[in-house]
Amino acid sequence: MKTKRLSSLLICAALLLTLLPPVALAAVVTVPGGTVSSLDQAVLDAALGTGNWEWSATATTDDTVKLKADLTLAAELVVATDMILDLNGHVLSGAVGTYGNEDVPALSVSSGYTLTLLDSVGAGGITGGNGGDYSGGDGVAVYGTMNMLGGSVTGGSGGYAFGGDGVAVYGTMNMLGGSVTGGSGGSGGYGILLYLSNPSASIGPDAVISGGDGSLQGGAGAYGKSGSICNSGSISGGADAASALGSGVLLEPACSLNNDGEITGRYGVNGNGNTVCVYSDKATGDGITGTISQTGGAITLDTSTDRPSLSAAVFADFGSADLGYDAIQAQTVTVGYESNLLAPVQITPSSSALFSVSSTASDLIGQYGYILPGSESLSYLVAPDTGLAAGSYALRFSDSMSQTVQTSSFSVAGPFITLHTDGISGGASNWVYYGEYDATNDSIDNPTPILWRVLDADAGNATGTGDSLSDGSNPVDNEDAMFLLAEDILASYVDFDSNGLSNAWQGSDAQSWCINLYSNHFDPVEQAAVAATTKTDAATDVFSSAVLSGDPLFFLSAEEAANPSYGFLLDQDRIASLLSSASTPYLWWLRSPLGSPGDSVGAVDETGNIFTEVFGDGVNDDGSVGDGTMDSHEGVRPAFNLNQNAVLFASAAAGGKSAAGMESGLTTVLTGTSMAWKLTLLDTGRSFDVSETAATLTPGDTVTLHYTGATVYDGATAPSEYISAMIVKSDGNILYYGRIAQPTGTNGTVNISIPSGLAEGNYSLKVFSEQYNGDYETDYASAFSAVDLTVNPAFSVSVTHYTITATAGAGGSISPSGRASVAYGNDKTYAIVAEEGYKIEDVLVDGVSVGAVSGYTFENVKKAHTITASFTKAIVNPFTDVTADDWFYENVLYVYENGLMKGTGGGMFAPNSTLTRGMFVAILYRMSGDTGSYTNTFSDVPSGAWYENSAAWAYENDITGGIGNDLFGPGIAITREQLAVMLYRYAQYMGYDVSVGEDTNILSYNDAFDISDYAYSALQWACGSGIINGDDNGNLNPQSSATRAEAAAMLQRFIEIAIS
Repeated sequence: MKTKRLSSLLICAALLLTLLPPVALAAVVTVPGGTVSSLDQAVLDAALGTGNWEWSATATTDDTVKLKADLTLAAELVVATDMILDLNGHVLSGAVGTYGNEDVPALSVSSGYTLTLLDSVGAGGITGGNGGDYSGGDGVAVYGTMNMLGGSVTGGSGGYAFGGDGVAVYGTMNMLGGSVTGGSGGSGGYGILLYLSNPSASIGPDAVISGGDGSLQGGAGAYGKSGSICNSGSISGGADAASALGSGVLLEPACSLNNDGEITGRYGVNGNGNTVCVYSDKATGDGITGTISQTGGAITLDTSTDRPSLSAAVFADFGSADLGYDAIQAQTVTVGYESNLLAPVQITPSSSALFSVSSTASDLIGQYGYILPGSESLSYLVAPDTGLAAGSYALRFSDSMSQTVQTSSFSVAGPFITLHTDGISGGASNWVYYGEYDATNDSIDNPTPILWRVLDADAGNATGTGDSLSDGSNPVDNEDAMFLLAEDILASYVDFDSNGLSNAWQGSDAQSWCINLYSNHFDPVEQAAVAATTKTDAATDVFSSAVLSGDPLFFLSAEEAANPSYGFLLDQDRIASLLSSASTPYLWWLRSPLGSPGDSVGAVDETGNIFTEVFGDGVNDDGSVGDGTMDSHEGVRPAFNLNQNAVLFASAAAGGKSAAGMESGLTTVLTGTSMAWKLTLLDTGRSFDVSETAATLTPGDTVTLHYTGATVYDGATAPSEYISAMIVKSDGNILYYGRIAQPTGTNGTVNISIPSGLAEGNYSLKVFSEQYNGDYETDYASAFSAVDLTVNPAFSVSVTHYTITATAGAGGSISPSGRASVAYGNDKTYAIVAEEGYKIEDVLVDGVSVGAVSGYTFENVKKAHTITASFTKAIVNPFTDVTADDWFYENVLYVYENGLMKGTGGGMFAPNSTLTRGMFVAILYRMSGDTGSYTNTFSDVPSGAWYENSAAWAYENDITGGIGNDLFGPGIAITREQLAVMLYRYAQYMGYDVSVGEDTNILSYNDAFDISDYAYSALQWACGSGIINGDDNGNLNPQSSATRAEAAAMLQRFIEIAIS
């Protein structure tokens, strides 16, 4: 009897994938099947046939059954015990049914038991029985638990009927690898089917699930009738041969989907086949929805067939081919900001239709699928995670001729303050206030903010070859601009050319009017944010080319005024009224000339029509007469390109920065569907900064920041000056904004209270000097000074904070730098990085050196600290025969940098050459710092030799006694034991501790008896200190000559070990 070892099942299964060898394939064998109630050999033989299986070869488990042949089951194989099944490259097939195998699996896992499925060889699988002309059998039915590590499971073929499901899940399925596919048929089988009481399926990132292919309709990759699906892998619908391809996932109301993987719907010849789908109950007509949570991954739609390109979305599946919906019940819905809510919109049946989402300006954003007529109703899910920006939109149903049948609206809420211009949309769906103008007398006496329509939020109009934008001194990329048009006609009775002699834009009265508006009605900071435009318009069949040459403001061209992407879909979209009389439509100039030279220029009339006749009084498209000559007094509606690089952040024109509480501290940023915005521009004349770069605290704490360069509030000339702040999430969403204080000095401190509702996490606290001018008015601010904000969980007791001040000298940096506020008991880590050509010289913590470390952590902070990093220029390797790969590279650079050894000339160090006795005593003499003169007594040391004083010094201080007979041997290569003796005696001379060698046993070296008697103590010390090491063969080589590289290594070790 085989025993169960549950705790080791998955570990052993994983080991099998690498431990088991491949086996040869055998012929297909028909076996009885039936119930496996235990891992008894007789029971397994009865079900699988003698000789068709074996126990695994591993010594860690006896629970693994490994197939030895391809098997066809005469009856369902019921697993009623815990078991690991290794397919081992073989196929286990269900029985072929004469009248079909619907709901009959090849293998089932009984309730209360676990099957772990793997395939140690590859190409192994389980296949449901072939149903002939009827429905195919399921591959596996799971009433207990199945852990799938590999192999494949496929539903049986269904002929003209339904293909079998790959896996029918009634219990729990954990799929870590392998593939599951629905069976082919008239309608393809589901990849996985979740059914009955609360089943669950978890699909890992290496798992692949597909619906079965169908001659009429492909099967869904997954069909959840109840329970939950958690997907991190790949799920896709099946293909078809005629009409409808499979949905990626099909949900009924009792089933939920959490998707972090890839889901692909297959789009059919006659429609159908969606991505993630909501199932409608055909029998009752109830509009029912499952729950969808999109946490990552991607949901896409395969558009490879000849249909319109569809957008990826979470949207409705309308069931069978006789169901469909057309009209939308009149209602307005709002979907929430950051919450990924799914808001229902009720739709009711009519004729075949295309369902789409458009902005209120009528530009098509996405088509979401074709539906067919029926009698039921359904709640369509509008999902903000489809990428729609905050704003208002229209839901439309169109028939096959794309004629709108019925429209409903919905809105996407967003924050009222966004970094840069992130919340602003183009296509005439959003507006921006900028500059001021008094329309009553063209003066600046009683100005009001000018409202501009956003034609393009993502690019300017410099789209042609040779077109360009500039901020006055530097080019501006067209993609960094925003194209704006005055919403109203600012002035009437303006001549294009009062002399009526030229229709060229350059030098015209119209150009002068725009320059005057720019110069006198824009603040200097606003002027700096305008991108001067250079553009040559392409000539058309009607209009000649117009030229802009560094123009800050200008009129639209005829082509721009007809561009649908700018929101000009119909004539009515061009209608504008006088600013001084909002209810009165008026004519307005374009810059496009009619003929060149000529006496007429393009214009737009009261009905939105563009003038197209060249001479005299212009004739409109509809036959009405309008005055289009240049000395006509028509209206001006200027346009310009805004440099978005100059925009710090945008806010709702009303209520964005004026919400209650924002005037005195950080306040929650409101959300909504703002269509009109005001801007806060970067004022390059401000030099505000705070010295702190990081702070760790809890909600409700107060952080104190030291600032410099604030613009001082004086109540008169600068009544609207503030130090302001905002808290920004890592994804760029602004959570809080507020004006903290009105500074009375250029430099000082400011206390910022952290909101008590701020969640634990990491944020950026952006602090800046700001001139706040109220709703609708442009504001001006310094660049952000950012403080990395770490928010810990709130506690009921108060927490003391301490300041750590970090500074770095020239040649490198420390991060974070400046002052950091750290809560009592917390840790704070710093990174020290040297610039190219420098290295870390030292790091001082509270004034005490911790060495040339590249990082340091203050642990359990209970007081204020300082950390200072210093840097020094890194030595550049001057030697051509020493490379970074050499074992002695660092040693050579060390002795060279410290002046102990030099090269041998010609950029060479000669690392493998020997070192002479004369060279070494000169090195020791330099190390000693002695500058005295000594009398030479050696006969072989010439007077005036470069090593004369060094040799005499070494002799007089008992560092060397020479080689006998009054000889020193300066040119003789120094041996390793001689070098050790000189270092040993030098250490004694300098007063260093040499006791470490007293207990060192060096007799273990193979050549220990080659050591001279006088050198034994010195080598004990050198080996015990780690200054000299033996070779790989266990030899010390005391009589071998020391190379220059070896000497460099011994010297560095001596200094770092013996001296330090």
